[in-house]
Amino acid sequence: TAIAYTDYSQLFGDASDGIYYALFAGALPLAAGGTLGTTLQIQGQGTILVTTDSPDPIREENLGTNWAWTVSYADRLSEELLAGISGKVIEMKLGQESGRAYAVDLGIQYDLPNTLIPIRIGAAVQNWGTRIQFKDENQSDPLPRLARLGTAVTLYEEGHHHLSLFGD
Repeated sequence: TAIAYTDYSQLFGDASDGIYYALFAGALPLAAGGTLGTTLQIQGQGTILVTTDSPDPIREENLGTNWAWTVSYADRLSEELLAGISGKVIEMKLGQESGRAYAVDLGIQYDLPNTLIPIRIGAAVQNWGTRIQFKDENQSDPLPRLARLGTAVTLYEEGHHHLSLFGD
């Protein structure tokens, strides 16, 4: 379980009134195997003073809150192979409009057998899903889709002490 909160008013003063980031995350090993997890990320965008032709503000406007909720499941498929999947809902505010998108992340991890030192390789596809649509299809944005490959080489492992090299 993890909980984190950052209030940006300490960093930027009055210009950051209402700007924050919060994270709530947890994972639960299942008796039948695998692990179920969830995260909720929340970003408060703060407020701005709205003006027209003069520098005098006519009102204060709350810019809203962005959030993303993810549910994940991962399991060991064999001695060397692990896999996981996450589904997520993302909601963003842009002025008076809001948009929502749905996406899936997929990942695998494989421990190479019969090597002198432990070598693990992994691959993931992130944000495979819908576009965030605000007013109509012409005013939508794709999620930043990523395909990643990586490797980890464990040089030393004794109890809780590890020395590994990672590449992504």
